[in-house]
Amino acid sequence: MSCITRLPQIDPSILKIDDIVLNEIPSGLLNGVNTFFQTTNEFRSGTLEVYLDGRKLSENDFSEGGDLQSFSLIIDASDFSRLSSPPCNDEELRVSYIKAVKKGCITNI
Repeated sequence: MSCITRLPQIDPSILKIDDIVLNEIPSGLLNGVNTFFQTTNEFRSGTLEVYLDGRKLSENDFSEGGDLQSFSLIIDASDFSRLSSPPCNDEELRVSYIKAVKKGCITNI
């Protein structure tokens, strides 16, 4: 089971329970080749947590996309502590994050 374990400084007066997304299945092919995935919502930078088969990935195993609604897995077969290959269809990829706050034209606060 995944959960948000690190929260950036967020004013609790603007955070609502609906802003927290847990155990979402991101879109993207699990085919042993694809490393690019998208979330349903934009997320606040620094709040994305990625889980593969229930194991939380290190921040070194993925990078957030500039659009804050995507991420890419970082594959490094030479380092046993990192992902050695993209996930296959028999593996489970999930994400948890805090949704980006939208106020007018400002996306992230």
